[in-house]
Amino acid sequence: MKDWKKEITAQRILAFICLVLVIVFVIQNRQRAELTFIFFSIKLPFILWVVILYGVGIATGWAIHRSKGKKTQEKEATNSELDDI
Repeated sequence: MKDWKKEITAQRILAFICLVLVIVFVIQNRQRAELTFIFFSIKLPFILWVVILYGVGIATGWAIHRSKGKKTQEKEATNSELDDI
């Protein structure tokens, strides 16, 4: 019974709320949107733009989180080496 309480955190609740808001936003904005960048333009349904940008945001957050984890591990290794000296 206590196991599910450990799985539900404030961060997961916030992520779920954001996901629901994105889904509602996408459903309400189904028209086509055009992206113009320097010399080219792409016209796709707005849903795809939101999904693409959401994916880019997730990938960016994952990469930042991953790099912070590596820095923490490196810092701990350095500290333990200094303690040994």
